[in-house]
Amino acid sequence: MPPAYVGWRHCYGKFKKQRLFEVKSAWHTSTYSDFLDVEFPAAEKILVEASAVRAVAFVFHHGELLSTALAAGHSGNCLNDQLCPFEQGAAVRDGAADFEVQPGEYRYQDSDIFFVETEKGNYYMNPSGDGLIHFAEPGSHEFHVLCNKPNCGHASADCNAFLEVAFGYYNGHLYGVTLQDQFELIQMDMDGTNHRVITQLPKQYDLSGGSSGGGSYFFDNGYLIFLAFPCTSNPDYALPVYKIQLETGETTQLFQEDIPLHTVWPADSVSISNGYIYFPMPQAGTSECAFAEGNLETGRIELVFEDWDEMNSAVVNFDNVLYYHHAGIGLCEYDKATGTETVKVPMDVYYASVSYTKDYIFLRTRDSADFNQCVLLAYDRDYNLLGRLELEKIGLRFPFLEYTTANAIYLSADGGTITHYIDPHHLDRLELIQLVDPTARSHG
Repeated sequence: MPPAYVGWRHCYGKFKKQRLFEVKSAWHTSTYSDFLDVEFPAAEKILVEASAVRAVAFVFHHGELLSTALAAGHSGNCLNDQLCPFEQGAAVRDGAADFEVQPGEYRYQDSDIFFVETEKGNYYMNPSGDGLIHFAEPGSHEFHVLCNKPNCGHASADCNAFLEVAFGYYNGHLYGVTLQDQFELIQMDMDGTNHRVITQLPKQYDLSGGSSGGGSYFFDNGYLIFLAFPCTSNPDYALPVYKIQLETGETTQLFQEDIPLHTVWPADSVSISNGYIYFPMPQAGTSECAFAEGNLETGRIELVFEDWDEMNSAVVNFDNVLYYHHAGIGLCEYDKATGTETVKVPMDVYYASVSYTKDYIFLRTRDSADFNQCVLLAYDRDYNLLGRLELEKIGLRFPFLEYTTANAIYLSADGGTITHYIDPHHLDRLELIQLVDPTARSHG
């Protein structure tokens, strides 16, 4: 078997609905067999095997293999900035993780897919799944496709719910990033109708004038924060970060003076809370990876952790105290005023996905790299253990902790589509409750 290359990026190309994948020769290389039984901490990593006739993309969610896609007709080894077009429908996603949309009393951030709570009900959209907006009435856990068009197959841009890339809410409207004729930020009504283009997202240009789009997307207090894929063929490239006003499309580039040259796109551990964005700054060709706190108002980086463990969870900021899981150490708090880290719950686990709320902390832990055991834990904010559930595999995988609300802890069996929930009012007896088929009917 030829060598395989582990990549952390994909992008949406210049052609309608065509997805592109880029692999850098400087990145870690290994063989496919090395990764069959290994779980990665990243929200998603993509493994590409190159041969003379085709490339195979293996898509991971929280480090577990979810799907594959063939790139017919490809030749070569995907090195030296070559772009490899995959078939339409390849399950490659934008890696959006831990975003915050008008934070409410209970839910401060999510993991991986886009979830929105409004007075009209709850919405979610999974870019690695069907790319459709799903809706649940207030108080309900049953999600249905947000489309009221008769006989709609929900498979193209003609469908009100078809979005593909990213999804958020602000001030009485839904917003999304889509790839139709252009790479665009759009606004729509709360029922998914009346799509309107706000602006085109910034593209990154290489030395020949070619361009590409794609990256990570975070909706926060009236803005889209966009971490774009840098064009690494340019000698002086660095990670581009943009702040885009949702209602006007006004665009500002952030942290230009602070992000080091040759910083590549971070795959995971990106989060937004309390007016700050937290993100790794991996350096191409090295194992170095600092971790930054960027002020979204000033556009400057204010704090850098030089020795951040890439296995750590994403960070949440409450009152200028940082909360996170420190891999191999436990649940921690970092006091920005004193510069000290305090271990609140010692926990020697390989990796943990964490969700913080006003009252609770929920963790999905992985005890080792071989990933034979998966546990869901519930704590109160004083770190008292409230409940513990030994998760069992559903099909091939353990259920994923996706996001929490005041009335439900939602999980998925496939890495994106809501399939189960836990009632947070009974944390002393955690129990998975299966939802109805979300494709059963539409809503509009």
